[in-house]
Amino acid sequence: MVIASLAGSLLLGCSPHAFVGLNTSPAQRKVSGSVERVAKDAARSVVAIETDVGQGMGFVIDEAGYVVTSRHVVEEVGHVNAVRWPGLAGDHRARSVQIVYIDPVHDLALLKVDAPGERFKAIPLTAAAAGQAPAQAAGDPVVLTTRLDDPSLTLGAERGVVTDPAVMNEAVGPGPYVGVTNSIQRGQSGGPVLDLHGRAVGVVTWMWKDKPGGFAVPASRVVEMLRSRPSLNTLGEHRARVRIRMEGFSSALQTEGKTADPRRFIAPSSARQVRQRTVDLLLDRISPEGMENFAEMLDQLALGAAMDPGVALERLYGLISRALTDETIASMGLRGALPRAQVVTFFLELGKAYLSARIYGAHGRESALDIARRRLHTLDSARIFLMADFIDATKGLDGDIEEITVSPGAYGPRAVVRLSPQRRLGRVFESSVYVQLALEWGDWYIVDVHHQETKTRGRVAAAQNATPTWRVEASQAADW
Repeated sequence: MVIASLAGSLLLGCSPHAFVGLNTSPAQRKVSGSVERVAKDAARSVVAIETDVGQGMGFVIDEAGYVVTSRHVVEEVGHVNAVRWPGLAGDHRARSVQIVYIDPVHDLALLKVDAPGERFKAIPLTAAAAGQAPAQAAGDPVVLTTRLDDPSLTLGAERGVVTDPAVMNEAVGPGPYVGVTNSIQRGQSGGPVLDLHGRAVGVVTWMWKDKPGGFAVPASRVVEMLRSRPSLNTLGEHRARVRIRMEGFSSALQTEGKTADPRRFIAPSSARQVRQRTVDLLLDRISPEGMENFAEMLDQLALGAAMDPGVALERLYGLISRALTDETIASMGLRGALPRAQVVTFFLELGKAYLSARIYGAHGRESALDIARRRLHTLDSARIFLMADFIDATKGLDGDIEEITVSPGAYGPRAVVRLSPQRRLGRVFESSVYVQLALEWGDWYIVDVHHQETKTRGRVAAAQNATPTWRVEASQAADW
């Protein structure tokens, strides 16, 4: 598969279709000729993405039909309804859409579209090399394309400038982000931020609810995503990738304080199921007064920390650990309904997002609570909930890999990794560890961790039902 000219040269090839033209207000008609030229050229590459839960944008980065968008545009959807080219005259849409890969850390996704009769025109990426200064600087001019919500679905354009090439905001995820003066509208996520040469500076990702300007994932992150995406065309490549992912997950668990590292290995579909159960139940049990009291407590904590994010978050961990006793959980009617780890994780995630919105974004209480609630429904939070679900089972994952089995599976490819037994209580018991993985979004992710104890007599172990019931046999892989 070819992903051509990722960071530099413009892919040639003209679209045979006419440009619809900028549907502009009187104020917009003042855009310079260079901005209109950039927007007109980009219209042959910018797409509108419509899903069963919302809409977004994207842009072609390779003439084979690869499209970049924001991860949050597609990560929670049941299906993509349509991908259209709103800047071209007539009805131009993809016949099929495939989610090829999703960045496990950043708000990026790669799609493959099939549109017979269309000649794809790619937008080149501008990106600084690793270790160098950002490709953009404050004050650099940029152009933002916008899908206008009208029957003709034409494309708009707005000129702006870079406000900060390296914005950090832990409330929305790991940065840095490119800040721009352009106003980001709902449904614009995933679209390109362009320089005056028509190159993509970044991918639109988020905005403040009540503040001007917007933010984009820098183009350098897109380049890194494309470089790191694994090749999975043969059974051997699948087995090799499973080993790499398993070793990476095990290594991340041994790194103190790096909670973001292990959770990026967690299966998205399983994480969403656990998150849905936990968040729905807890939000239903917490009264509006209780949420207000929690917010007031967090405000006092932030003020006591002199609004220092690091100090505030550190105190949050201690506060949640002390406050959420078994008695408190029982008083909320949650005893037996959810594991304690899930309840603790809920309040930690809610509190972290709230404090970040208050401190970094200077949001009011109501706005910060709204941001915090929405944060709970992101994939990043979902993975933390699943991690909390089987965190105890991850003890002992530093053993050697003894066997990897891979199978197509009834509902999608599955893999099982068996690790060397872990001894406990001298030689009374040994515990074999099995890790189940699923192939989702172009990579292998952890679904479950299972310990199977084995009785021992001296140095000889007699296994009793040592294989979990979900383990697949190697012979099934013949049909891969």
